Parts: sequence; C-alpha cells; structure tokens
Amino acid sequence: MAIPELKIAAWQFLALKEWHVQCPMRPFWRLYWNDAPGATLTCNNRVIGLEPEHVVLIPPYSFFSARLTGPVNHLFVHFMPGPRFADLDRQPAILPKPALLDRIIGTGDPTDRQDLRLFALLLGILAELPCGHTAAAGMDQRIQKAIALLDSLPRPQCANARIARELCMGISNYVHLFHRWVGITPQQYLNYSQMDRARMRLRHSDDSISDIAADLGFANRYHFSTVFTRFNGVPPAAFRRTDSGSGHPASLPRPGSERRHKQN
Repeated sequence: MAIPELKIAAWQFLALKEWHVQCPMRPFWRLYWNDAPGATLTCNNRVIGLEPEHVVLIPPYSFFSARLTGPVNHLFVHFMPGPRFADLDRQPAILPKPALLDRIIGTGDPTDRQDLRLFALLLGILAELPCGHTAAAGMDQRIQKAIALLDSLPRPQCANARIARELCMGISNYVHLFHRWVGITPQQYLNYSQMDRARMRLRHSDDSISDIAADLGFANRYHFSTVFTRFNGVPPAAFRRTDSGSGHPASLPRPGSERRHKQN
C-alpha cells in the first residue's frame, strides 16, 4: 500500500480585508476556511457562507465568485489529488472544520512538519467526499480540450491561432467561446496555468530555474522571473528558499497580490 499522490500548488493563512473576485476555472481543488463569518462564495448558482465551524471545498474547473463584508483571517489551499481520487463527486462541499487545522495555522513548527499536517488534513477531507464524478457541467468539449492543451504544452505552442487550429475553430470564435466558459481569455488562463506549474516545480523538485523556464517555453530565465514575480510577489529563487525552510507558509503571493490577479 502506498500513500495516494497529492500535490499542493499553493497555500497561505493571511489577514484578508478585501475579497471581491471572479475566480476563473482552474485544474486544482480549492479549500477555504475563515475564522469569522462575513464571506460568501457563489458557485453553480449556489451561495455558500464561510463559517468558522466549517471548511468549504471547491472542485476543479469550477467558475465561482467570492465576496467579503468584513476582515477575517483566511486560509486557502490549492491542491491536485492523484488518479486514485478521480471518482470523487465534483460538487462544492461544506465539511466540519478538522481539528488538525488549528495545529496548522497556530504553530511555528518547521515547514516540513507543517506540510505533513497539511497533507494529512487534505487526505482526511478527501476521504469524506462521496464518489460520483461528473465532468464540468455542460462544458463545451472543445474548451475542455483547449484547457488540457494549455495545462500541458510549453508556452510557444499555446498561441491562440495554434490552439484554434487544433480545435478546428476560427481564432475569434475560439477566444470568445473560451472566455464565455472560463471567464478569462486563453492567454490569461495560460499565465495562471504556467504559474501553477512553476510553483509546483519549485516546491517539489530540484530542477534549476533555467530548466523550469525552458520547459514552460519562456525565452529565458529572466523573462520567466519577471512574469513569476509579477504573479507571486517574489522571484522564483526567493519563493523556493522561503517555501523550503523558513517555517512560514509562503506558497502563494503576499496579501493583496492574489486579489489583484484573482487567483485565490
């Protein structure tokens, strides 16, 4: 028996004063918890209040909006389970707050110990979800294919003209349809997707920044570093150093930048 695969793309516990965003579809699950009421998520025409007694789980490829009426301390985790979790129900879920959550947000233990607790918390939550996988409700299959291509190909192969040709669509029709389903343009989605992949490579591998930049299709590490810093608030090298040993969850942008880019 082996531990099921689970990758954490980003997580942070931060003080939040504003959270009024439209969140685009992304390929990862999102976990949210607030220490006080005052925030709501709207997903699939369902309004969900974030309460201290519960955590809220949003499945991948869900388009949703968030609204906050007062300051809170806010935990979010973006993660991607492996194939053993492929049959889980893909509906927003409200679950009791796990006791382990307090240990994660309230301790100064080293980062590796915190990570173990976070993995345990996520696996425990996933174990409580019912089975019954359903694909993103009614999504056009061409846009599903476009998302799969944008999530896997290097940057030079993701031009609108090339993806549209793969889908047997005109460029303007492809861009319009993509925006209608996902809420952002294909190139905006590509930026988010590449930053997700970059954060996971920096966090989970020893690959050099130059190799990561090349694999993602950036012209050089300097262009990659510029884009990464704009999205994450710190350069790739600083992200890797902080995330690997400071004892402080620095896996996502500093407070404010996730509102600016609407990644949370």
